[in-house]
Amino acid sequence: MKTKFIIGADISKSKINFCLFIDSKNHMEREVENDKDSLKKFIKEVSSLKKSFEKSNKCCVDLVFACEFTGIYNYILTTLLHNMEIATYVIHALKIKQSMGMSREKNDKIDAIMIAEYTFRFHDKLSLWKPDDETISKLKHLETLRSRYVKIKKQITQSDDDNNKFMEATINEKIKEINNPVIDEIENAINKIETQMLGIIKKNEALKKNYEILNTVPGIGPCDCQISNLYNK
Repeated sequence: MKTKFIIGADISKSKINFCLFIDSKNHMEREVENDKDSLKKFIKEVSSLKKSFEKSNKCCVDLVFACEFTGIYNYILTTLLHNMEIATYVIHALKIKQSMGMSREKNDKIDAIMIAEYTFRFHDKLSLWKPDDETISKLKHLETLRSRYVKIKKQITQSDDDNNKFMEATINEKIKEINNPVIDEIENAINKIETQMLGIIKKNEALKKNYEILNTVPGIGPCDCQISNLYNK
């Protein structure tokens, strides 16, 4: 029977909190900077610990890492693990919360422990993470950028609506003189992003087919559909 080294990782922009479970027991906790050199050093340390454990206990060890999806903050860790051929799970945060229940305390260390514990309990039901192909990766980055600009535009136009209702007309006109060119530039940026996205989609037959199907749904316009829906069909 194999021993399991399961490492839960709670990821933020600047650091990652790790918790190592050996089988069902919390063996080690560590905080590591979220940069390539620091993470590579930690992964090598864990790999060395795995080899020593196998030698001293005359057994085989399955080493897996698990983390929640945190957008681009996952990138360095998951890329390193993929290149080193170490099994990795990327889990939706809601699944962990629903299965493990609400915790009275919440911090990065506790979250890392919870991720490790969840993975130990449910690893047989999880799918190993694989990196997106280049096309999907480009679309996801463009989708994220588009969403940011759409959000900024909404914030500015909402403030314009409020100004129209509550602000003195002369002051409101001055604000519009400033805001309108900004809104125009944001709309131009959104259009450029959508043009790039559609260009990528049309070059891929599978994505193009799913995109055309999704756009038959009332209320969904160009680039309104989530990129994940294009390749999960």
